[in-house]
Formats: sequence, structure tokens, C-alpha cells
Amino acid sequence: MGVLMSVLAFEDAVEIGANRGRLAADHAASIRRVDRDLGRLLDINEAWRSPETADDNYRRYQEYLAGTGPWAPIALPADESVHCKGGAVDSDDGYNPDVVRILNDHGWYHTVYRWIGGKRVLVEQWHFERFPARDNHRHEGDPASVGATTFDPEEDEMGTKYVQVKDDRGNFAMVGPDGVGRILTGAALRGAQKIATVANGGSLPEVQLSGEEWDAATLEAFGKE
Repeated sequence: MGVLMSVLAFEDAVEIGANRGRLAADHAASIRRVDRDLGRLLDINEAWRSPETADDNYRRYQEYLAGTGPWAPIALPADESVHCKGGAVDSDDGYNPDVVRILNDHGWYHTVYRWIGGKRVLVEQWHFERFPARDNHRHEGDPASVGATTFDPEEDEMGTKYVQVKDDRGNFAMVGPDGVGRILTGAALRGAQKIATVANGGSLPEVQLSGEEWDAATLEAFGKE
């Protein structure tokens, strides 16, 4: 039997973003840092998994091993599944060595190996689990929350809901109605710009910060001052 662990309830897991599922809060923040460094959204097919789904997967896997059912992927019961704890993701980007290097830098590693022909072989290239102590970026905070900038939506007489903030080094953030800026890059930025423009009724105001102002806002949001 593997290591038993507490199952994370759906309501205690948080959204990763872009309809990619849920994870425990710390792991979700890590994925958003991966997005930042990758310059696009990491592909995620599955993250948090319900106990019911995990136990059903395990049943089908056991039937396959017993020869009483069709092929089924390797699976663990809910109380042994890191998916159910909110600390694992399945990603097609696992086949891309460049992405895997970035994931490793953030503490996400392949964990499903089997001994085949006397060799330890990776059998699930898509499955990653996070090891926080091996995350070189664990103290950087959550890039989904840059912190309030110079724009306060409550004071905008035009009723603007979103404002784009950028600095002179190419950093971008989108400040929403909650007054919180979210750092975005690549496809995530382009998608947010489109959504924000529609939500604003066809416009997207912009606030220009210096690099020093950007750094100060980020440090304040991450509690490093």
C-alpha cells in the first residue's frame, strides 16, 4: 500500500486559470509562475481529481491487471492519489524537453516509473507532481496577484472595468474590478486584452509605469518590502 494522504475537497482547491482545473493554492500559484516563465499557458489535461473519479480509475486499473477488463492507465485509490491532494497535473507538454526543464526548475517532476527489462523506465511522460523544496521559485509569490497599482476601478467615473498596466521593460498586467493586477504573458495576455476590451465596451485604457514603479508594486504585493 502506498502513502495515505488527506483528500483535498473541491471547495478547498483553487482555480489554476483558463479552465485548466484546480489545485491546492500553493501548487496553483506555482503553475502560474510556470506560465510566466514559459511565456504561455502550460497545457493541463487534468489537475485536481475527485475521490469518486480516482476510485473508479483504480477499479478499472485493477480489473485490467486481473485480466477481467480492457486496458486502463495506472491509477491509485483516492487516499493515495496526489491528484486528489491537488499536487499533480497531467500535461501533454511533458513530451517537450524544453518545457520539462522549466517544470523541473519549478519543482514539478515525473514520478511514474516502472522497472522494465532491468531498467527504470518513465511510463507516464504526462504526469507531474510538485516537490516544493525543489522549487527554485517558491518564494516569488503568485504572479496572478501583482497587487494594486495606480488605478482604482471604484474611482473611475467612466465605469471602466479593466485597465492594462505596463512598464518600459515589456511587462504587462491587467487590473480588474477588484483593483488587483495580474501579470500576463503571451497567449494569456492576448486573450485577456480581448476579453477586457469587450467588458469595457470597446476600449482598454493603459497605465504606463517605470521599471522602478513596477518593481515597487510587485514587491509590495509579494510582501518583500
